[in-house]
Amino acid sequence: MKNASKTICFLSSLLATIIMSAQTDTLANRPDFGDIKTVFQHLQGYQKMLIKTNLDSLMLNKVAGKDQDAFVITSGKNLELIKLPIKIAARGKFRRKTCDLPPIWIDFPKATLKKWGLFPKYDKLKLVTHCLLDEENRQALLKEYWTYKMHNELTEDGFKVHLMEVVYVDSEDRKRKYREYAFLIENTHEMAHRIGGHIVEGMGKEVHQFAEAPYNKTLFFNYMIGNTDWNIELAKNLKFVQKEGADKLTVVPYDFDFTAFANPPYMKHIPIMEAENNPENRVALGKCASVEGLQQTAAAFLNLRKTGFQCFKDCPLLDANEKKEMRFYLQPFYKILKNEKWLGETFLY
Repeated sequence: MKNASKTICFLSSLLATIIMSAQTDTLANRPDFGDIKTVFQHLQGYQKMLIKTNLDSLMLNKVAGKDQDAFVITSGKNLELIKLPIKIAARGKFRRKTCDLPPIWIDFPKATLKKWGLFPKYDKLKLVTHCLLDEENRQALLKEYWTYKMHNELTEDGFKVHLMEVVYVDSEDRKRKYREYAFLIENTHEMAHRIGGHIVEGMGKEVHQFAEAPYNKTLFFNYMIGNTDWNIELAKNLKFVQKEGADKLTVVPYDFDFTAFANPPYMKHIPIMEAENNPENRVALGKCASVEGLQQTAAAFLNLRKTGFQCFKDCPLLDANEKKEMRFYLQPFYKILKNEKWLGETFLY
C-alpha cells in the first residue's frame, strides 16, 4: 500500500514537472505581445458581422455544443470585407440550456490568420449573444457589455470586449435571419499574454495565493455590480494569471450576466445565505488582507466614480431609463466607500 502511494506521488510530481516544463518552453518561444496582432485586435475596426450557418442545427445541438460549419462576413468603415469559412459551437452553461440563441464559440482557421499576418494561436473567440429576441434581453446584453467596459476602466487585468451588430442567416433558408447586437470577448490566453503572464488552471486556490491589489479590485467590483456568481476555490467565473516575475497569481473576473447590475430577465440568484432578503444582491464574498489595501482599493473606485464607471452614459443603444437605473444602483456602493465604519464591516472585519 505504501509503495502504491509512493508511486502515485512520484507520477503526480513527474506529471507536474512535465506540464511546467512544457509551459516554460511555450512561454520562452512566445513573441512579445507588442510584436503581434491578433484576430480580436483586427476586428476592433469592424462594426458589423454576418454569420451564415444552419440555425436549426445550432439550436438543436446547443446543449451538446458540437462544432458546425459557418461562414462569416465582417464590415467596417473604409475597411475591406472579411469573408471566410469558420467553425462555430454553442457555449456557456446556463445560457446554452436556456436561451433561444446561445452564446457561441467562433473558431477562425489558423492557416488563414497566419496568411493575413495575424497571430494564429489566439484563433478562438467567444461571442456573447442575445438570449431571447426582445428588447429586455437586448438591453441586458448591452448592460453586460458595459460592465466589462467598466472593469476595463478599473484595470488592465481583465478581458477586453468589442460590440458588433450581427446578422444570423440560416444557410437552409436565406429569408430566415435575425439582426441583433453581440460582443466578442478577448481570447483567454491572449488576455494573459497581454498583461504579461500565462493562465494557471485548477481549482482549490486560496486567497493567500493571489496578489492583493487585483484580488481586492475583483472583490470590490463584484460587490459593486451585485455579483455573487463567482468563487475562488471552485475557480468559478475567474481566470488565474501567473505574471512573469511575480510570486503570486493575478485573479481576473468575467461573465457578468448573473448580476443585479445587468439584471437580465433570466437572472438566477445564487443561493448565498447573506444574500437572503437583499434586493441589491450585494454580498462581499471575501475580505481584504490589510487596512492599507482596503483604503487603496476604495480610493481607486472613488476616483472612477465620475469617469470610468459612467462610460455607459453616452451609449445611444441603451434606454434612458436603463441608464438611470444603472446609475441609481451604484449609489449605495459609494455611500459605503465614504463611510469608514461601513467599509471596514463590509470588506475587512
